[in-house]
Amino acid sequence: MAGEAIGLGTELQVGDGGSPETFTPIARLTSIGEISLDADDVDVTAYDSPDGFREYIRGLVDAGEIPFTGIWTADTTQQAVFTDILGGPGQANKNYKIVFPGSLGEFACSGYIKSVGLNPQLDNRIEFSGAIKISGKPTFTVAP
Repeated sequence: MAGEAIGLGTELQVGDGGSPETFTPIARLTSIGEISLDADDVDVTAYDSPDGFREYIRGLVDAGEIPFTGIWTADTTQQAVFTDILGGPGQANKNYKIVFPGSLGEFACSGYIKSVGLNPQLDNRIEFSGAIKISGKPTFTVAP
């Protein structure tokens, strides 16, 4: 049991585009979805493929999306998520980071807000949710 940890303290942060860039956590998140990279399968089966089995090579990789959910408090970082999607098509991508607690690592990527939503529940908290579409190659680093 060396290095195990729970997710408490993990942050989804958005960059301001400055130089140097400053990252700010999106407030009151209760869930940051799974990071899942998925490569395309390219079929390279030919008439002379051995033993009648299909052959594949790895194609392009799609880094997917980062879904998130939180408790709506109308915090400025939450409002910025809505402002980003309302900016319209062609808006520049932003830099995002998922920072894990302790020295468990950091996942960084470029992307845009793909979706947002509010869910006012009758007898529970008001939730907000969204997803970041990752564009290009992300990075994952672990502090030594």
